[in-house]
Order: sequence, then C-alpha cells, then structure tokens
Amino acid sequence: MKKLIEALQFILQFMKNPECEYPTACGDDTFYIWGVDLPKMTAEDVKKLDDMGFNVGFEEERFIEECFGDENYTWKDLTDEIWDKMKDSLSDCLYSYRYGSC
Repeated sequence: MKKLIEALQFILQFMKNPECEYPTACGDDTFYIWGVDLPKMTAEDVKKLDDMGFNVGFEEERFIEECFGDENYTWKDLTDEIWDKMKDSLSDCLYSYRYGSC
C-alpha cells in the first residue's frame, strides 16, 4: 500500500485537474489513471513511473514500438528525444498491471 500511495503522490503533480474526484478505473486486472498531462513529464519522470509499476498511454503499444524503433522496447531505454517525439500523441492515461484487481 505504501508503494501505491507513493506512486499516486508522484502522479498527482502531473494531473490536468488535481481536484478530479474520479480519475481512476480498473478493468481486466489493470488499474488506470486518466487525465494525466503527459507533456509535463520528462523522460526521467516516465522511467520513475515505470519503476513504480505504471506505464504511459492506453493501448498504444504499436505507436510506442514505432517511436522506439523496436518491439522489444523498455522504458529504461527512453531518451528525451524519443519522449519528445511521442508524448503529445499518447492518450492522457497511465496504467498498471501491478496495482490492478486480482
């Protein structure tokens, strides 16, 4: 629980509307957070989110693969150049399999 709260506190700074009462959803063992302002993030922020168990975008793996140029991408390989190329084209969602329902 402590790790989830830490992650949510980190994510709060990137919310488009921090006062939104219902920014989350859960489905198919995946926990979603909507309304995230991805352009505010840096590549380092995305890597930190990955370490915390969250990924950016929503069902956009093909686009992400194209940006990385490899279907075996990992967020640890993210550079500012790649992030600048993709951040405005991703949906405003973060998702986690780690914190999804069981």
